[in-house]
Amino acid sequence: MTTKIEWTDESWNPMTGCTKVSSGCEHCYAERMAKRLRGRFGYPEDDPFRVTLHPDRLERPLRWRKPRRVFVCSMGDLFHKDVPFDFIDKVFSSIILSAPSVFQVLTKRPARMAEYICELYAGHRGVASASQTIGEGSGFLRGLACADATSNAPIQNLWLGTSLEDQATADERIPQLLECPAAVRFVSCEPLLSAVDLQPYLYGGEIRCHACKEVFQSWDAEFCGGHECELCKTARAIDDCCAFRSCTDDQSLQCPKCGKCACGRMDEWEDRKKLTGSSGRYSHQHTDLRWKRLLDWAIVGGESGHGARPCDIRWITSIRDQCKTAGVPVFIKQLGSNSVWREITRRGRTETWREKRRVFHDSKGSNPAEWPHDLRIREYPTLRALEGGGND
Repeated sequence: MTTKIEWTDESWNPMTGCTKVSSGCEHCYAERMAKRLRGRFGYPEDDPFRVTLHPDRLERPLRWRKPRRVFVCSMGDLFHKDVPFDFIDKVFSSIILSAPSVFQVLTKRPARMAEYICELYAGHRGVASASQTIGEGSGFLRGLACADATSNAPIQNLWLGTSLEDQATADERIPQLLECPAAVRFVSCEPLLSAVDLQPYLYGGEIRCHACKEVFQSWDAEFCGGHECELCKTARAIDDCCAFRSCTDDQSLQCPKCGKCACGRMDEWEDRKKLTGSSGRYSHQHTDLRWKRLLDWAIVGGESGHGARPCDIRWITSIRDQCKTAGVPVFIKQLGSNSVWREITRRGRTETWREKRRVFHDSKGSNPAEWPHDLRIREYPTLRALEGGGND
């Protein structure tokens, strides 16, 4: 089904319906649309937004010839508790068989999504058998090769995301999303109802032992604010962590897994001292630190429609700046129907400001031509599945 949602090309609804879980659901557009379609197109007459499965729609993506971005369940939440994992197996089978189209799954229930994804990559789900009823098994086998969690290669045409509206939902849902291996992990900050600090979730680091090649220390950017170090068990800034201190004769960075100096150089120095009889002291800085991006994409937008709550433009620009600093693509979808701007008046050395509501010709504030130039940003993560042929 074609869609007006700016960050995707198509919507696909193998299930519809949902229930409210947070304040962001208060003016749900999908619920309003379902009520208008009551008794038609698969929406129940008595309760149009009741969770409803549509198995007849599972094969629809297999008929597409041209690759596209597909928003999965724009009219519901695939990981609602009333959607059985067995049905989700069939949805994922269709996704794998429909490469190289990219499927964007967005949920307000990332904990249940993490539960399913972990079972999937552990080989405990029935995606293989479900694929036989939907398409050719060979297509599934190609997808399964990319879905092997042990090779760090999740399903390449599947993007997983969670939506949030304020700091509380960000802090609750993003860590659950980060438990899910995915080709792309993204957040939708819409409707944005307050300022949100995404920095703890945009990038992180890991240290890999030179000897056994295992990652023995990893953290997200929250560590910079004093996260407890698993090695030194002391709350400190990231620059003071034992992982960043010099290895010396007295103390080295020891890998908890193999027991050797994690950088491997202390062992070399001990051998050299035995051969040469040197009594000198040795010191070096451990440098095998690898930063990694945790979130790959951020969508942001104010609320639209009747009764839209205010969206301060500074909240949007803050997320834009955070993403730019971390090198994360950001897609500004809309400024909302009730966007609030700060108007500054200067008289000599005195500055006064007042909040002012901005009215757009576009009722949702979704026309970039009406925005300031620095907000006209609609970036995407690398379309690896679309460009590289998906799971082949």
